[in-house]
Amino acid sequence: MTTLVPGADPGDLIFLLDDSRIRGIVIQAYGTGNVPYEFDAFFRLARKNRVPVVVTSQCLHGMTRMKSYDVGRRALKLGVIEGFDQSLEMLTVKLMWALERYSYDKIREVMTTDFAGELDTSTRPEGR
Repeated sequence: MTTLVPGADPGDLIFLLDDSRIRGIVIQAYGTGNVPYEFDAFFRLARKNRVPVVVTSQCLHGMTRMKSYDVGRRALKLGVIEGFDQSLEMLTVKLMWALERYSYDKIREVMTTDFAGELDTSTRPEGR
């Protein structure tokens, strides 16, 4: 898990992808899930290495709405998984659980499925 701060260097995360013990990453992004364009290479490499990257909001009572801004839409196209209103703790445990049970290709679906009320699907715009 990492929290973005202004001036964060995406190169500081790339080394994680060389460690075979790192099988998934959760990033606390700005506001609605915005991640600077400079992280595109990291997202591409994570996808190539089949390491799921989940993005959540740093805001205490916030949620991601990554389709609201170009940076979020771009990250989604590069393979990022949107966390919506799930807590950091929920996303972390859910990702750990999913990594033990599902293939990389199925993890996006698992992370965006409401299993036990952890995801408020009524707040998600159509098509998300």
